[in-house]
Amino acid sequence: KSKIKVFSFTEENLIAILYDLFLGSIETTSNTIGLGLAYLIRYPEVQARVRKEVDSVIGRSRFATLADREKMPYTCAAMLEIFRVTCVVPIGPRKLHKDATFGSYKIPKGTTVFPNFWSICNDERVFEEPHEFRPERFLDSQGRVINEDKLMPFAMGKRNCMGENIARAIVFIIFTGILQQFEFETSPDNPKPSLEPDLGITLMPKPFSLIVKARH
Repeated sequence: KSKIKVFSFTEENLIAILYDLFLGSIETTSNTIGLGLAYLIRYPEVQARVRKEVDSVIGRSRFATLADREKMPYTCAAMLEIFRVTCVVPIGPRKLHKDATFGSYKIPKGTTVFPNFWSICNDERVFEEPHEFRPERFLDSQGRVINEDKLMPFAMGKRNCMGENIARAIVFIIFTGILQQFEFETSPDNPKPSLEPDLGITLMPKPFSLIVKARH
C-alpha cells in the first residue's frame, strides 16, 4: 500500500515565509536605491526627465501606485536601467539536481555552480555599450518598454528571487515619491558620488554627500 504524506500549513508557517521574504529584500532594495540615487545625481538629465513624467502622470497631490507604471514608460525604463547597472546580487549559488553539460564541460549532479548575473547585465552582446547609463535602451521608437526579458538581476526560472515583484514595486514607489518631493544635486564641496560599488555579499554604494532641495 502506498503511504500518503499529510502536510499542514499553519499561520506560523505563513509568518515565517513572509518574514524571510521581506527581510531578504531589505538590504538588496536599499542598496539598489542608494546606487540608483548616485546615478540620478551623476545623470541629472535622467533625473529631470523622470521627474517631468512623475509630475505629468501623478502630479503633486498624491503618491504613485503600481497602476501608474503602465502610464510611465520612461520612469520604468530608468528603473530597469538602474537594476541593470547596479545588479546588487552579482552571483547566486545553485545546486544541480541532475547531470548537465555546458559547452565542453560535463557538470555532475549535486555540483554547486555560481551563475554570474552581473556579467549578463553587462554583456555587450545583450546590451549595446553596457557601461553607458542609458534608460532609452529599454524603450522602442514608440516610447514603449522593451527588452525587459533580457534583464536578469533577479536570476530566472523556477529558482529566481521570490522577492522580485516586491523589489520592483518598492523601488518604483520610493523613487517616484522622492523625485516628486525633492531634487538631488552634487555637493560642490565634495566629490561626485562614485558609481563603483563597495564589494560584499551584495554590492552597496560608497558613502557620498549630496544636496537635497525640497520642491515648491
